[in-house]
Amino acid sequence: MLSVEMLCACSVLQDCADQLAVMGNIIGANTRLEKEIAYLKDQLDTIGVKSNRQRKFVKSCAEQLVCQEQNLNRHKEKDLEDEVTDLQKKLQYWKQRYEKDMNTKKQEITELQTKRNVIQERIQELSMKCKHMEEVIIEDRMTKERLRAQLEKEQREGDAATRIQAWWRGILVRRGLRSPKKADKSKSKAGKKAKKGKKKK
Repeated sequence: MLSVEMLCACSVLQDCADQLAVMGNIIGANTRLEKEIAYLKDQLDTIGVKSNRQRKFVKSCAEQLVCQEQNLNRHKEKDLEDEVTDLQKKLQYWKQRYEKDMNTKKQEITELQTKRNVIQERIQELSMKCKHMEEVIIEDRMTKERLRAQLEKEQREGDAATRIQAWWRGILVRRGLRSPKKADKSKSKAGKKAKKGKKKK
């Protein structure tokens, strides 16, 4: 009877020992797990810190880049505004210059047109005077030509009359129709007229 109880007790003890061993293994495994968990937590904390630092660094770099870009854009905008202002000033200057030059040219054109009109009127006036002078010159020439022709005609008629008178007197003298004294007087008169006629020629 005792032996059986002893065997049963040994068997129970053995089971308890086995269970304790299992429990010890479980506890050891839990300890290792706890250590691993603690290690992983530390790693996670380290990674989290690094991540925070990296995020802060990245954020800082991004903010600096944004700030630099904004500053660069402000400088570019300022340069563009200055350039636009300069171009507007130049545009205004050239507009004023254009208007001034146009007014000057219009005034010059008006003055030239006025001078041209005056010159044309003067030319017309001189042309009329020249035409009138030509008419006067032509009329004067014609008058002189008529007078010259008339004088030549009168000269020819006078010469012819003188010749006829001399011829006629010669005939009368030769026929003896006059006395010697009258014939001498007539001859002397005829001689004087003949001399005058020669001088006129």
